[in-house]
Amino acid sequence: ERSTTRGAGRRFARVVAGDLPLFAVLAAFVAEPSTRDFALVNLGVQAVGFVLGACLPAYYTRVMACVDVAWSAGLLCLGVQALLFGDTGSPVLLVVAGIYLAVGGRGAMWGVVVAITDFPSDDMPRYHYRRLVWKREGYRSETLPMMHEILHQGLMNASILAAPAMLAVADPDARIGPVVVAGMVVWALGYAFESLADRQKAHFVKRSAGRTCDAGLWRYSRHPNYFFQWVQWHGLILVVLPSLVSLADDFAPLPWAGFAAALVAISAGMYYVVVHYTGAIPAEHFSVQHRADYRAYQQRVNRFFPGPNRSY
Repeated sequence: ERSTTRGAGRRFARVVAGDLPLFAVLAAFVAEPSTRDFALVNLGVQAVGFVLGACLPAYYTRVMACVDVAWSAGLLCLGVQALLFGDTGSPVLLVVAGIYLAVGGRGAMWGVVVAITDFPSDDMPRYHYRRLVWKREGYRSETLPMMHEILHQGLMNASILAAPAMLAVADPDARIGPVVVAGMVVWALGYAFESLADRQKAHFVKRSAGRTCDAGLWRYSRHPNYFFQWVQWHGLILVVLPSLVSLADDFAPLPWAGFAAALVAISAGMYYVVVHYTGAIPAEHFSVQHRADYRAYQQRVNRFFPGPNRSY
């Protein structure tokens, strides 16, 4: 019994350690008057969206992949809120809102189509991997960790992933300069190459089912779709970086530090997600088991960052 109590205490400590930084960033958004209303409204929007769109469906169907739709819809809502709270005469605001609408809209549309046409009776491999993690951590039921991880993703939408939208709203005088243009180019290339990777894999699977896709971009990275998704966030960071610099004199030191930390956390956090949490490593855990040629593919091709093939 004491061992069970200590295990529960350690799990609770890990939960708190993971959530507190996000709450701290959210507090910084609320402390800044120019972003307070946006932050509070967005917190409510994300909470309702994730509870109704992910927690309840996942609880009754045991399909955690519902959170993918809620996450994308949450990004779509951030784009809409940016337009509602910001000055639509600002070209930078329109660029930032457009990025959120494009990324969130594509994911949400895909999720709705799948839900209507072929709702999965079983979960995706990456969420089966999460169940293995929960079992290893000592959870006796999957309900509590599943609900927490869904809400944690909602908290990310309410905190660090909302930072670029709020910076664009807080800086209506922002202009499109070299850094913003560079960010737009980086985002556009990331979006185009992620879409290309998805199409290449879909085409390969149709004609070579059962084999590991090593065509096109998949010849240089085992997960080019995840890599270019990560690249897109860096494009968005570059677009709002001049606003972060220009707002240093307008924001109080702690809120400004919160926004700066949020942009850094987007890069590090999304890397962790697409590689370790629900991305590359969880996918490969099952690919090695189900595809005889996957180990050879791992030895030839980089896991995440694209690079030349290696001999083995």
